[in-house]
Amino acid sequence: EINTAMPDHVVGVLAAQLKSRFGKDLRGARVLLMGVAYKRNVDDVRESPAFRLIEILEEGGAFVDFHDPFVDKIPHTRKHDSLSGRGAVPWDPAAFAAYDVALICTDHSDVDYAALVEAVPLVIDTRNATANVSNNRDKIVKA
Repeated sequence: EINTAMPDHVVGVLAAQLKSRFGKDLRGARVLLMGVAYKRNVDDVRESPAFRLIEILEEGGAFVDFHDPFVDKIPHTRKHDSLSGRGAVPWDPAAFAAYDVALICTDHSDVDYAALVEAVPLVIDTRNATANVSNNRDKIVKA
């Protein structure tokens, strides 16, 4: 039950932070979801909580893109068929600046989290991937 409630909790934290920091609602927010693989450094998406997060965010009116160095495109899944075929955005910190928030779901080791934190105004970190990032700590919220 705790694991099934976590996506709602994470989206609640994200929405509250957008509102308190920037006065911005979830509806219309641009969200960059980092990592759709089930665990770090693999391309396996079975049982990935990222898909439910995307659905909840989009149901709330957010615009969601994802980046994952191991997953170029979301494959067909029984539970989340509406997401199948959606492609990843390329790694581009300059382009990431256009997002309101980055949501880290999978902590792949070859992602430059310092560059991500530098680029976006807010980072919600569900995996402690930013533990070694020393600059801009005020942008990082654990969830």
